[in-house]
Amino acid sequence: MGVAASPTAADEPDPFAPILHALDYLAVDYPGAVKDGKVLDQGEYAEQVEFATSVRGMIAPASSAQSATGAPAKRSRRSRAISATASSISTTSA
Repeated sequence: MGVAASPTAADEPDPFAPILHALDYLAVDYPGAVKDGKVLDQGEYAEQVEFATSVRGMIAPASSAQSATGAPAKRSRRSRAISATASSISTTSA
């Protein structure tokens, strides 16, 4: 008989992974949509705004999941950084 290992924080999915993925996408594509504060491609820019809006919507649930599991302070710092980045993108796109 073996002893079952208890789950650890490392075994749980990172609730911030989809947010980081979306922000990475924004970081890569944003320069093709905006340069020097001017919109270069309206369609791409509209997509950027949509992604930034969706990221903002993902932050609260991810933060709640983090709080519910008692995640470490590192994730809390990550949550604040992601929130600030998404707010900045949304403010820029407004």
